[in-house]
Amino acid sequence: MSADALRVEQILALRNRRARDETQRFFVDGVRFLVAAVDAGAPIEGIVVAPRLLKSAVGQMLARRLRARGVPELRVDAATYAELSLAHEPQGVGAVVRQQWTPLRDVLVEHAACWLAIEDVRSPGNLGTLLRTSEAVGASGLVALGRSVDPHDPGALRATMGSIFGRRLAHGSPESLAAWARGGRAIVVGASGDATADYRSLSYERPVVLLLGAERKGLSPAARRACDAMVRIPMTGRTDSLNLAVAGSVLLYEVYRQRHPVPAALLTSELVPERSPCPSSRSRGGTSGPRTPCPPRRT
Repeated sequence: MSADALRVEQILALRNRRARDETQRFFVDGVRFLVAAVDAGAPIEGIVVAPRLLKSAVGQMLARRLRARGVPELRVDAATYAELSLAHEPQGVGAVVRQQWTPLRDVLVEHAACWLAIEDVRSPGNLGTLLRTSEAVGASGLVALGRSVDPHDPGALRATMGSIFGRRLAHGSPESLAAWARGGRAIVVGASGDATADYRSLSYERPVVLLLGAERKGLSPAARRACDAMVRIPMTGRTDSLNLAVAGSVLLYEVYRQRHPVPAALLTSELVPERSPCPSSRSRGGTSGPRTPCPPRRT
């Protein structure tokens, strides 16, 4: 991207899905996102700086480094930057970054792979939260199976808190996902409220793809055919469903739990040591008589 092409209008347009698809770019706002992008070696094509708003020493340092590398910079006033930012308190620095998608057929299934595959999503924030959780558990990346799955949507980006960088992203269909998983000897596990198997009953030691659909519609017939197993998350009371972010996070942490068991030395049968009787609570002068209450325990 040239310095002349880095304009406010083009950056504002990136809030629109069509502009993001056509340009294969997206805009991130804030010091945390800029740090994450630089640390991940993301292809930053331009930076936007509002000098009066940029108070962070780290943000200022990164802006200088990127300028020194020849990355185009657009300087704007505080009011203009506020139009570009969705934050309540804009930090005065953002970046235009090129999207990085890999064809599913070119993705190698590693020995300890754990991929998220999502067919449909209603809330971009839920998608972003899932990407953040996937980074927390060391998952491999995301396979987008439907057009609604857009990790570069501004709402999704903010929910990732920077985890969008370093996540491998691939497009595919249920059919191509099934073929890819078979080629990599991975098991595809779908989540559905009508499944009979408890999600904890499966072994996730081998490479796994966790396949999720939208909260209301669930997985399509094609997505179900791509699954080697279907599992449910047990619930009590009146609750009959969980949102995408919660359900996906539960499954991701089950994979993590099985692959990272708690060392025996850290296992304990009691969370709190048994409390010894309080001497002052004993009756004075025998088994009868008034009791003096124990002082409250300090926590």
